Amino acid sequence: MAAAIVLWVGFLYLDVWRRHDRFGTFDNDLGFHTQYVWLLARGKVFSTILGLPAFGHNATFGYFLFAPLSWIGLGGPQVLDFVQAVIVALGAVPVYGLARRRLGAGWAATALALAYLLHPVVQGNVWETFHPEAMAMTPLLWAYVSADARRWRPYVIAIALAIIWKSDVALFVAVLGVYVAIRWHRRIGVITAIFGAAWFVFVVAVMIPGFAGGGTVFGPLYGDLGATPLEVAGTAFQHPGKIVRQLGRAKPDRYARDLLAPYGFVPLLGAPALTLGLPQNAISLLSDRDFTRDPFDNPHYQALPLVALTLALVEGVAFISRRRPSLRSPVLAAVTGSALAATVAWGPLPIGVRYHHYWVADHDPLRHAKELAVALPGAHDAVSAQYLLVPHLAQRDVVYSFPNPWRQVFYGIEGTRRPDPTVVKWIVMDETVLSEGDKPLYDCIMQSGAFREVYREGALVAAERMPARNSVAAADLACRDQP
Repeated sequence: MAAAIVLWVGFLYLDVWRRHDRFGTFDNDLGFHTQYVWLLARGKVFSTILGLPAFGHNATFGYFLFAPLSWIGLGGPQVLDFVQAVIVALGAVPVYGLARRRLGAGWAATALALAYLLHPVVQGNVWETFHPEAMAMTPLLWAYVSADARRWRPYVIAIALAIIWKSDVALFVAVLGVYVAIRWHRRIGVITAIFGAAWFVFVVAVMIPGFAGGGTVFGPLYGDLGATPLEVAGTAFQHPGKIVRQLGRAKPDRYARDLLAPYGFVPLLGAPALTLGLPQNAISLLSDRDFTRDPFDNPHYQALPLVALTLALVEGVAFISRRRPSLRSPVLAAVTGSALAATVAWGPLPIGVRYHHYWVADHDPLRHAKELAVALPGAHDAVSAQYLLVPHLAQRDVVYSFPNPWRQVFYGIEGTRRPDPTVVKWIVMDETVLSEGDKPLYDCIMQSGAFREVYREGALVAAERMPARNSVAAADLACRDQP
């Protein structure tokens, strides 16, 4: 199993490293996570990529764990991705420990740990680059295993290491507390449930809107169901028909199939543990955006449900072993075979048929030009760049994802103050990926005389702002009113 973990990290992280090195990573999310780490390590909080302060986006206090690495120059995107790959892979260890405790056989426990590593959602959370939910997966697995062993100090530490990554994790913790109270220890379970629920209400209803200026970035995900999780809950009581209609549109049967099939549907036999993922399942299904239910191209939304599925897998095999011991080996073979088949069909490992769907090819003719262009701005220069270039420029105070700051797109929340374009000293752009809506704005800026091209290689351009006689009345400001 240890060898499998090392090989898994080696293969996946090498491809993740190449993905970023080949300019295949995005502003949202690797870019802004990188900028938040860099800012917080220097006592600052406001991300110009998102237009939000760190804790106005989410409750990701785990950024502070990377601050020491940032101080010594190791807080960049490649380091974030490597740490995440290792943490996600180490989730196989608590899976192995729980399975060995339940089944009493090392080979059987290894089979279930390998099934975890072979699940496309687990692999996808490394492919998708750094996301806080993925960092919470292994601590949550450890919390469950520690509770099962009645080892309460490691349990508390694991809960703390999980809840610092995102607000959604608090809902998992709250349900885990109920589970612990029923199964293992009433008082500790009740305390855990109250803590998780209180943490969630505080960060969602008080902290995030307080830092963001009154709203949240996830409010628009739920359409007319509400702008916050609390409003969605209110809609469920007052207008249950809206909830039912949205669940019908979300195709929950397909959603469940895609998550359960890699485990051979065995987690259904461990149904009590499946309840741990219900809050995140509900969040994904009630969203009016399909990407929240996509386990392959947006797997971070399924990170917490996958934790519940994995625990239910172990409990399901244990259930079969108690009731029909003769079926244990066939079931383990079916789980391993299903996981392997799912990896081949859907996963990003080299054995997958969709391998080239996930990873950036090496023959980008502009790669060298991109490397030269992103190296031109000084360390303290404000930049506006094309979204695939932003992660390479994120370790600075001011970096915008074009068309920001001239036009606000995915920037802040409704009512966020319009940023000042005159602070931008550099534009770094791959003109081949400009959208039809952004191209007139870009052409206007470049033709205004406010910037001069310093470097061009084909469609890759780096332009520096010209000294202005009146910086307040820079020529490019007129372009903001382009239709």
